[in-house]
Amino acid sequence: MADLLAHELRTPIGVVTSAAKLLVQHIDDFDDEARDRMLDVISRNAETAAVLLDRLGRLRDVSLDDVQLQVDRLDVLALVRETVQDLSDSLLVEHPWSVEATGGVQACADAVAVREVLVNLLRNAATHSPDGGPIELIVAIDGPDAIVTVRDHGPGIAPEVRARVFEPFVQLDTSRAGVGLGLYISRGLVTAHGGDIAVADVPGGGTEFRVRLPRRGPGSNGASE
Repeated sequence: MADLLAHELRTPIGVVTSAAKLLVQHIDDFDDEARDRMLDVISRNAETAAVLLDRLGRLRDVSLDDVQLQVDRLDVLALVRETVQDLSDSLLVEHPWSVEATGGVQACADAVAVREVLVNLLRNAATHSPDGGPIELIVAIDGPDAIVTVRDHGPGIAPEVRARVFEPFVQLDTSRAGVGLGLYISRGLVTAHGGDIAVADVPGGGTEFRVRLPRRGPGSNGASE
């Protein structure tokens, strides 16, 4: 449980720490808009850490069977852009990133849970990409689902590992620090939404994870627009 908590909490806490230090060091250089933006980043990630601590504190071992979601209509594209922007000065500082979308994309989902999945996938992409390797995010609609693809151009995943990549404690690269829970947690959170997450090779080298989230909740008569 201690490893699980540390794994999930380190990113939002790291963002809060980095943003707070930046704000303190450059407080006189920021105008009101810049200060408000930094405070918003701090507030948002502090809230995420609090929700994660509460959620993970109720888990037994590393089970995700009893995940409680706060499902609402979610602007997926806005959340993706917000998340990568929050991480641009920390986790993604050495990686150029891009977000591609054909239009607004919404889903019926828990914003904190989806952010958690995005952070895990972006952490994975940044960790296993060559220094300075680009990371691409693609947000789209496919019938009843909202699709978020996170793509890197690293060495890819060996076939024997790919088959087990969503199992707990499986590490893609044993030479790097980590406990191998990020993808397991991500699959559990996506599955709890009634969605799906899959992994595939990128032609020319790299890996992409594709997340499917329902655009409508249980009992709806049609997909949300």
